[in-house]
Amino acid sequence: MYVEDSSSFYEVDDTADGVSKVCYSSVDDEYTCSCKLFTRKALLCRHIFFVMRNKKLTRIPDKYIDARWSKLSRVAAPLTEHLSIEKRFSGNNHLFLELCKSIGHVRGDSILKVQLFDDLKGLAEKYSKLGVPIDKSCKNDMFVEYYGSVRPTEVDVLPPSVVHTKGSGSGGRRKSTREKLVEQALKPKRKCKKCNRLANHDSRNCPGVDVAEE
Repeated sequence: MYVEDSSSFYEVDDTADGVSKVCYSSVDDEYTCSCKLFTRKALLCRHIFFVMRNKKLTRIPDKYIDARWSKLSRVAAPLTEHLSIEKRFSGNNHLFLELCKSIGHVRGDSILKVQLFDDLKGLAEKYSKLGVPIDKSCKNDMFVEYYGSVRPTEVDVLPPSVVHTKGSGSGGRRKSTREKLVEQALKPKRKCKKCNRLANHDSRNCPGVDVAEE
């Protein structure tokens, strides 16, 4: 842990995700984590929870308990009402978060889904009439801000390794006894040290009786 101005920085070592960095700002009493789980899904990550427990907090702040994960998700008021306009819309990730909330409220109700779709379509037509063109160049920046990672310039996709499943066999047909005998007869014979004969066996599996050398 180290302190810089009014912010405290913690490094939480996680066996699954590696080292995550948690920042606590004492000015606005806000926690942020490099894993960005709360930003993407409105779920408090274990890294922030560990820092809160280390600070001996007895209660999780209300702004980190999203209404969509509670039983009162349909009737609870949005938790962002008490925030200022500048803070609520400081980044595109808040817009994604509000959209996800709206979808969560109508989940399971086909009538409300149609109503939400019509509302979003109406909003799209409303803002399209303002004459502001869609800036497609900032699309990558929006995803970087939302997911917290930069899109790689090149993606190497290798073909999967071929693995024979259990019971698939070796791929060849089963040879008959006659074919096995023919293959054995065509093999070059060698001298057995036990019976001193040219055969297709050796001293370890010799079926005959010792024969004196001539």
